[in-house]
Amino acid sequence: MSERSKSLYQQFTMLSPGEFRRLIKIADWRAGDGVTKLTLENEVSENLFYIISGSVCVQKGEHRFLVEDGGFIGEVGYLLNSPASGTTTAAPGTLYLNWNGQELANLERRYPGIRVALRDLINIDMAGKVAESLGTNDILTSAQV
Repeated sequence: MSERSKSLYQQFTMLSPGEFRRLIKIADWRAGDGVTKLTLENEVSENLFYIISGSVCVQKGEHRFLVEDGGFIGEVGYLLNSPASGTTTAAPGTLYLNWNGQELANLERRYPGIRVALRDLINIDMAGKVAESLGTNDILTSAQV
């Protein structure tokens, strides 16, 4: 594994090293430019994203907020094959992974362990976002202990 992959693996410890390599092999490493939209509100995205470092601005109607290091973008659309709930833009210099949803779904079918671990990671991420939006982040923190 490259040094940057080894560092990233610390955020994906639910995966074995072999599973992690398979998952990363089909991902594109990208950097945000502050202009490119990752998802568009009410449009189906063909991709799943993971923020390695930096932040992504999420706009849902009139509301804006940031998703930072270690967060998924497009996870609800990926899991439910539904339109994006917001428009997202990676800030300049934000490093993120981009998976083609179809390739990722194929990988999950071939390797059930990857499917289980990835969906656990996505569920934890979504639970954190819900807790934060409700102002109940302490509940998630105590549940993770």
